[in-house]
Amino acid sequence: IDNIEVYTDLHFQLYNKWGNLVYESKGLYQPWDGKVGGVTVPSDTYYYLLYLNNADQDKIDGSIIVIR
Repeated sequence: IDNIEVYTDLHFQLYNKWGNLVYESKGLYQPWDGKVGGVTVPSDTYYYLLYLNNADQDKIDGSIIVIR
């Protein structure tokens, strides 16, 4: 996500295709390592919600594709 490092108070959530939360980061963004509970996730599409400066009106959503 371009320029994510300029936001110091964000909330990032990543979900699988069933709507289960697989990763969450609050405050300074911490990159996801592609694992859930220490186990590498399978190839699939994952969906994110990103709240900039922790504000609902500054929400960005999208998807990422993990290819193994």
